[in-house]
Formats: sequence, structure tokens, C-alpha cells
Amino acid sequence: MRLPNGMGSITKLSGKRRKPWVVRVPANYDDNGNEIRTPLGYYRTYSEALKALHEYNEQPIADPRITLGEVWERWTQTRSYTELAADTKYNYLASWNKRLSVLADRKIKDLRTADLQAVIDEAADAGMSKSTLSKDKALMTQLYEYAMKNDFVKRNYAELVELPRGDDTAERTPFSDEELAKIDKAVGTVPFADCVLMMCFTGFRIAEFLELKPSSYDPSIPAVTGGKKTKAGKGRVIPLNPRIDGLFRRWVEKGGQTIICRPDGKPYTPKYFRDKCYYPALEQIGVRRLVPHCTRHTFATLCEKAGLRPEEIKKLMGHTKYEMSLHYTHADLEQLKNAVSLLAYRVTNTLPTHKNAGDI
Repeated sequence: MRLPNGMGSITKLSGKRRKPWVVRVPANYDDNGNEIRTPLGYYRTYSEALKALHEYNEQPIADPRITLGEVWERWTQTRSYTELAADTKYNYLASWNKRLSVLADRKIKDLRTADLQAVIDEAADAGMSKSTLSKDKALMTQLYEYAMKNDFVKRNYAELVELPRGDDTAERTPFSDEELAKIDKAVGTVPFADCVLMMCFTGFRIAEFLELKPSSYDPSIPAVTGGKKTKAGKGRVIPLNPRIDGLFRRWVEKGGQTIICRPDGKPYTPKYFRDKCYYPALEQIGVRRLVPHCTRHTFATLCEKAGLRPEEIKKLMGHTKYEMSLHYTHADLEQLKNAVSLLAYRVTNTLPTHKNAGDI
């Protein structure tokens, strides 16, 4: 079907493709007079492509190539941002730098609610408060409102993002000793039970845990080095007890790009690992469905029960203030009284790099 002049074009690409029909918007020209034909999108059928092109011409997107990062940069130059209170600007900047910027390189026209929701869900599993997540959603909404005013998108997908219910993002309790014993017993029979145990004995956030590379593991100590998010949290060394060391060794021997890897050696994304590996493991083991961040609470509790000093716990947790580490501990006096050594080495102000570190 021949389309009217100035409407754009629809072309079928060669080869076997899931979406072979490409729609290009009406041509523009650069400063040198060269024609620019920007793809609007790819579609399964000609009918879908034609519908998309008609919708575009009814209300064309001003710049189909603009990314969310570019929208952020432009919005921060507007009065809507510059006239905000200092605290509000600080909160938005923190939301962007720490979480939303993961989508910075994506074209905003291609983003959907699921992409935005994934950012919120991952932050929730990392222990972010509902107040913090509300600020993230508010920033998403501001960026989409700006994009709609400038015809970069036609719909505000941020409005459809859902925040966790309740007063906080998740139950923040550690696994009990009985639950740890069940998880430990399930290793070797329940897929990813070993990963749950490894997270409980290292204290890494889920994203940090999944980003550990084979080079992060040092069998001579033994220990793993990793972490991010804060200056104090980067490059922290976590000693391993013999049980956890053996689990790390088995994963490293798989030869993947990361220690915890897919069968093809590629890394897991936090969302996939959480939904397809972590939660199914808990269900099969028969323990509470605690969010992945609760393994970090469990680690802090184990550290305290093992008799580590406040500054040692701070170092292991990657916190700049010990008061924040206390937020993660849940052992009562009776538990502390009966605590046993659960970690391989004490951690002093200078983290151990050899086997001379004293046993607990």
C-alpha cells in the first residue's frame, strides 16, 4: 500500500524476524542537508505498523531518539526544578543518581510501566523505605509530565507504578537459627538454597552479590571482595567460614562471567534471580518468604552473636556509621549469651589479607 507523502514509511526487513515491519517517521534533515529517517518502532504485522504510524501522525513524537537521561538533563534546567526547595532537589538528585539512572540510556518512548516498576521493586528488595520509593515515583512522574509537555511521549507510565503496601517496604527480620539450619540442610537438593545461605553469611545486597566476579574470590584467606552503593561499602572484604567457602568454590568452578551465573555463564539480573531463584528456593525449603534484603539483616545478627566488635560489624556491613549497622541486628540477650562462632575470622580496622587473622 502506498502511503501519502509526508506520512512516513513502512518497510519489511529481510530474514526471519519476530518483528519484521519497521516504521520510520517522516524525513528530517541535518545541518548538512542529509536526510534522517528515524525508526519509530518494529512490529509483527503490517497492520500493527500502519496503526502505529497513524497514531504517530495524529500526535507525532517530537524526538523519538531522546533518552530518559536527556529528559532528566533538560528538566533540571527548567523552572519546575530550579525553583524547588533545596531538600526536594537533593531528594530527586539522590533518586536519579542511585536508582533511576539505570534507565538513563533507554529511549523514553520505549519505556513502559514494567521498566519503571522494576526499579521500584529492586529498591524495595534492597531495603529502601516507602518514603524513599515515593520520592522515586514522584521523580518519575515529574520527568514524564515534562516529556508529555514536549511531545516526547504520549502517556505517563509513571502514574501506573505501584508502591509496596503497608508502612514499610518489607518485613525486616533475620532468618531464625532454625530456618538457617533448614536452608543449610537443603543445600544440594533445593536449587539456589546455597545462594540463600551464601547471602546470609556475607551480607551483600542482592545486586552486589550477583555482581561478584571470580576475581572477587580469594581462596587463600578465604574471602570475597565486593560491594557498592556507598564509599564505605565498596571493595569490602568478607571472610568466609569453611562451609560457605566450599559453596563459593563450587560456583567459581562453573567459570561464569560472575560467580553466581546462569548455565550459559552470563550474570543474573536481580529481578530474575529474586523471582525465579530466591523465592522459589524459600518456598521449596519451607521457610518464611523474607525479601532478599533480610539476608543482610541475618548477617548482621550473626556477626553480633559471634561477638564481633561494633567497628568490625560496621566494616563488614559497609556502613559509615555504626548506628546504621545496629538497625540490622535482632539478637536478644539470651541469643547473645549462647552465641557461637559463626564466622571464620575476626575483622579488625585493617581487613585481613592473609591467614594470620585470628580465629573467633
